Amino acid sequence: MAIFKSSLFHRLRNGLGNVVAYYYCGKGVLRSKPLHVRNPKTTAQQQARLRFKAAGHLSAYFREVALLGFPAPYAVQSHNAFIGANIQMFDLDENLQVHPDFRRLVCAQGKLEKPVITVKVDDHQFTAEISEQNLSAYCSRNDDIYAVLWDCKYPAACIVPIGKRQGHQSKTFSYPDKFKEEHMFVYVFAVSANGKQTSDSLLLFAEGKNVMLN
Repeated sequence: MAIFKSSLFHRLRNGLGNVVAYYYCGKGVLRSKPLHVRNPKTTAQQQARLRFKAAGHLSAYFREVALLGFPAPYAVQSHNAFIGANIQMFDLDENLQVHPDFRRLVCAQGKLEKPVITVKVDDHQFTAEISEQNLSAYCSRNDDIYAVLWDCKYPAACIVPIGKRQGHQSKTFSYPDKFKEEHMFVYVFAVSANGKQTSDSLLLFAEGKNVMLN
């Protein structure tokens, strides 16, 4: 593989002989075509492809979430990171039918400390109770806390900014009318003030019930 920068070939795309040209992350890339294409139809390979396809389909609903929870210089990197983190949430039965487990969905991954927060969902509103945390290099008062609401039947996701990690707080928010409590999942995570770091996401509410944290 080679990276090129040329005023003559900056629009070069697709194949040229045994070389493939494409554009990735703002750079021109050349690579040779494979001599042999392997596409084994083993059960493991089929399962891997089905999980990847399902994660890619799910990512269409989480584009904005991916940009926030998986910060990267380019949007495609954030979306690829979201897909990679969520392949594991899909189970397959003996007939190779895909079944998502949204309790394992990952909305963010990072080194920041997870926020200490509880939520209560009732009558198309949810209340977030933020608890004070000990400050450190990975836990700042300037970190922003976000909730992601996901209705798995509608289906749709929305992002709700909760606030800063500035001591104990209680805030109430409305959520979309078409969201149903019994189909809804609520995840929370923290993002640094500059948007470059995140915590892992945390599931707090699933299908009408609060989630017990370990």
